[in-house]
Amino acid sequence: MRGFLGALGVGIALFSGLFVVMAIGDLIGGSDTETGVLIALLVFFTGTTAAGVYMAKRHLIDVAREEAANSRRAREQAVLEVAAGSGGTVTVAEIAAGTGWGISETRELMGELAREGIAESDVNERGELLYVFRGVGGLES
Repeated sequence: MRGFLGALGVGIALFSGLFVVMAIGDLIGGSDTETGVLIALLVFFTGTTAAGVYMAKRHLIDVAREEAANSRRAREQAVLEVAAGSGGTVTVAEIAAGTGWGISETRELMGELAREGIAESDVNERGELLYVFRGVGGLES
C-alpha cells in the first residue's frame, strides 16, 4: 500500500507542478486570465505539488527502509542457519559458500554482526578468522 501511495504522491506532484509552471508562464508572459485567478491557481497548485512531494518522499522512503530491514533479517537468518550446521563456528568462506553471496558482501555482514556482539571473532591455529555464534549449533553462551 505504501508503494502505491508513494507513486500516487509522485503523480500528484508532477501533475500539480505542470499547473504551477503554466501559471508562472501566464503571469510572466501575460494572459487573458485575471492576475488574481492566476495567483490563486499558483498558490493552490504549489500546495498540492508540495503535498505530493511530501507524500512520495514519506511513503517511498518507508518502503525502502522496510525492504532493507527484511533483507537484513533474511541475511542474518541465512548466516545463523549455516553457523548452526557448522556447530556455531564459521569462516567467511563457509558463510559465502553456504549462502551463495560474494566474499566481500559476506565479510561486511560478518563484521557488522561481530561489532553488534551477535558473533565473536576469533582466529584458529591456521590463522583463519572465525566467527563464533554462542547458543547456535550446540555452543553454550
